[in-house]
Amino acid sequence: MRDLSLREVFGALRNRWVHRREQADRTERQKLGDRGERVAATYLIEKEGIRIIERNWRQGRLEIDLVGLDGDVLVFVEVRARHEDDRRGGYASIGAAKREVLLEAFRTYLSLQRQRSAHFRFDIVEIGHSSSIPERVAHYAGVQIFPRHFQ
Repeated sequence: MRDLSLREVFGALRNRWVHRREQADRTERQKLGDRGERVAATYLIEKEGIRIIERNWRQGRLEIDLVGLDGDVLVFVEVRARHEDDRRGGYASIGAAKREVLLEAFRTYLSLQRQRSAHFRFDIVEIGHSSSIPERVAHYAGVQIFPRHFQ
């Protein structure tokens, strides 16, 4: 067994510290996301009259935060929880790659339904968290994400 150099020891300690920090950050993000989804569901039910039929629907790596019914319209909801001091809002944080994953999730969800809804839309609910004031909720209904002939 060989002796470790100081560089190797400090490198190993640093890697362990970074890994623990990433775990702590991920847990904090998950808590923020969970809280955001609860706030969004409550808002959609109480303020918009949407009936939530699925929460955190998953199929493999695909996920839809919330699925609801607004009358006879199936509503897919992406919840974006952010701290109030984040410069980029939740709406703007959905880039091309995320849109592609969401479209794949929507297609998969629809393909698994026995009765397919004739009408569906995509909404974004942005939750702004702050330690000093209640959450800020912004609901963007009917966001253009679907291609013209989406199936």
